[in-house]
Amino acid sequence: MRNPGLGQIVETVRKHRILTLVCSIFLVVFIALSVLPFIFNISSFKPRIERSLSSALGMNVNIGEVEGFSLMPAGISLGDLTIENRGDPVVRADRAEIDFELLPLVRGSFHIRKLNLGNPEFKIIKKKNGKYNFGRDDKEKGLPSASLRRLVMSDGIIHYSNEKSGSEMVARHCDAVIDDLIVSAKGGSHTPILLRAECSCKELEINAVKVSDLELRAEIGEKGIVIKPIKFTLFGGEGKGDINFDLKSSSPDYRVKCDLSNFRIGDVFQAFSKKSTMEGEMDFSADLSFSGRSGEAMKRTMDGEVRFRGQDLTIQGIDLDKYIESYEDIDKFNLIDLGAFFLAGPAGSLLAMEYDFAAMAAESVSGKSVIPKFISEWEVQDGVASAKDVAMTTQKNRIALKGSIDFVEKKFKDMRIAALDGAGCEKISQEISGSFRKPEISKVGPLETLVRPLTGLVKETGELLKGGRCKVFYDGSVQQPE
Repeated sequence: MRNPGLGQIVETVRKHRILTLVCSIFLVVFIALSVLPFIFNISSFKPRIERSLSSALGMNVNIGEVEGFSLMPAGISLGDLTIENRGDPVVRADRAEIDFELLPLVRGSFHIRKLNLGNPEFKIIKKKNGKYNFGRDDKEKGLPSASLRRLVMSDGIIHYSNEKSGSEMVARHCDAVIDDLIVSAKGGSHTPILLRAECSCKELEINAVKVSDLELRAEIGEKGIVIKPIKFTLFGGEGKGDINFDLKSSSPDYRVKCDLSNFRIGDVFQAFSKKSTMEGEMDFSADLSFSGRSGEAMKRTMDGEVRFRGQDLTIQGIDLDKYIESYEDIDKFNLIDLGAFFLAGPAGSLLAMEYDFAAMAAESVSGKSVIPKFISEWEVQDGVASAKDVAMTTQKNRIALKGSIDFVEKKFKDMRIAALDGAGCEKISQEISGSFRKPEISKVGPLETLVRPLTGLVKETGELLKGGRCKVFYDGSVQQPE
């Protein structure tokens, strides 16, 4: 008969042997990892690291001295890192940390898992021929295949410039975490790059426009790009939005949504004209979709809505009520001064940046105007923005605008502004049509503002309508002031 006490003793001894074996293995591995840095001269791997990074990026990579080395996890710390393409600097970082796979290193290869860049500076240039400074030579088509589990950027600077258009962008104090970065050179995907990213920049300057506190999340998949949400501060207002790129078809589809609350209209004018002619806060929203690969194709397919709203605004340099009361003095009176620039200018300028909308107040007038209520709603179809509800009130009058802005053909279509009576009929009105640069009614050359080309085109309609029933010009949401 088997002794149960003896069986328990045997089982206990067996477990202790297994535990002792496991502990011994861990101890050997720990000792090996501890002495490995003294056996290997990690600096001898520097050329191999540079070759590995250069091959992965398709550009020349130079790294500084190795300042630190660890094995759990396996990684090195570098004094600096520089990436160049055909002699032109693309990336420079004050410090870099690289995590890599240990076993391939023993076999003589170097596989990077994570790259951490400290104080990096990126310089991206789009050449006049349409190619970027980080692109490969003409003989080398596509991008080199590469993958990276995580890329981290801390307190970075990003410079972008377009040599053809002259536009520039600078982002400062940027932090980013990019996960699951895959660059494929085999094709079969609508985009050669796949990733998930979170990014923030304290400052972003695009030409004369300054954006702050930018935050976004982005995902690039096989069928498109989603950037959502986007948060930012612009002209003192809080903004949010999202962008979607559908790349499945040969003609990509795009959709952009944006809301900007309580932005300072004076800051807008200050950015573009260096002087503020208006004061107050406004709200802006846009929902636009378009498609195509060229800017012209996108413009022709643009659909959606754009809206501006504001109240208790101030226009400096012109007394609109005084102007309307003295419209009989035709030589000095210009209805466009009453607000056509205010109604059409912001929408037109923010949609296409076609003209200098900030230099609009006539230099010969003085005073100021209070705008209790302002609304500017536009419907965009096939690149043509049509006034849906565009009007404002002064303390004594109501002014409205009708017509369209054709950004495809770059012309005004039946644009008309009128000062209204209580029934919404015209008291006086003024019209504009023709191209942006050479309006049919203008004797001036290039269209610099919406004021000077239109002077002297007032048509007095009040006398024609006396005693008769007028045709209502405007029946929107803005009511006649009491």
